[in-house]
Amino acid sequence: MTQFGFDAEAVVKWERATAADGVAMPIHAGVAGPASLRQLIKFAMMCGVGASARMLKNRTAAMADLIRTQAPDDLITYFVQERAANPASRIQKLHFFAFGGVVKCAKWANAVRAGRFELNGKGTGFDVIKAG
Repeated sequence: MTQFGFDAEAVVKWERATAADGVAMPIHAGVAGPASLRQLIKFAMMCGVGASARMLKNRTAAMADLIRTQAPDDLITYFVQERAANPASRIQKLHFFAFGGVVKCAKWANAVRAGRFELNGKGTGFDVIKAG
């Protein structure tokens, strides 16, 4: 299991580095479930993942976005694409941190699992059609 993060590329680099060191255990990557950007930054700073939090802040076009729900669709898409390109990847599962609330996270995850989402045009993420 890993601590939560917002940078899938950093997790993949870490996975490769540990594999090169001979670590063979599977990885269950921690992902923050749907939450407001404000909530995510608050938890990131409390948990000591400041660099990841700064990356998260820099991804946001406007600070007015602080109240809009952020979902981990881009991270999940990156992990899926990495796994397809590298079947030997030890990143095998994700676990969610429900910073935006357990019910909200569960509804979102169940919608994704049920296939109620649409890929974005860039192939970098997706949008849940209905999380209820």
